[in-house]
Amino acid sequence: MKKLILLIILVITTGIKLFSQNCNCDNEFHIADFEKKLSGKIFISKLKSLKIQYFYKWAEGDIIMSDGYVIKDKLIRYNQYYDELIWLRKKDYKSALLDKETVSEFIIYDEEKNPYAHFKKVRIKNWYKIDSTDVYFQILTEGNVSLYAFRRTILIPNRNELYEKNEYYLLKNNDYLKIEPRRFCLLRALSENKPQLLQILRKNRLKVKHESQLIKAIVLLNESLKL
Repeated sequence: MKKLILLIILVITTGIKLFSQNCNCDNEFHIADFEKKLSGKIFISKLKSLKIQYFYKWAEGDIIMSDGYVIKDKLIRYNQYYDELIWLRKKDYKSALLDKETVSEFIIYDEEKNPYAHFKKVRIKNWYKIDSTDVYFQILTEGNVSLYAFRRTILIPNRNELYEKNEYYLLKNNDYLKIEPRRFCLLRALSENKPQLLQILRKNRLKVKHESQLIKAIVLLNESLKL
């Protein structure tokens, strides 16, 4: 009987020791609930205007890590000014700026749990920087020709004011090309497909000055390229 009691005590003690070794409690923004870790630093925006610097409100979302691991149902928000993904930890409502190198994509859902926006991290070359830069692009449509939006909030230093600016990029043959939402720019960027594109624009009366028309033009072009 004494041996049995000693054995039970030994098992319990060993179990407690093993559990404490696996507990990740060092970092305030590490999750230790048997899933891939999210990591980042505490985020406090220095901008006075809160709403305009964000793409959308706090919402449930899925985060696709750089190794393909998917973390579901996290409260996230995309900050357009900093071009960063912010995570709100539910247990203490502290927000963290997630390490961009660990994130590949993220999907934001609306209140009805429908996909609202899908962002992916891409590397582009900026003319004002020596090295390429990782940025988050919103996927507008993908196919033989893909269309993305870079959602930006710009600060006017002298006035200390913010304004929103969208930049649009086409992806074709593994090259990202920045375009303006104008018919001439679109036709010049897709000169190889100019006959099909011209026909699509005329038939559907698309001036592509608005984002919705630009998306429709690329969707219809991809459909024609499949024929």
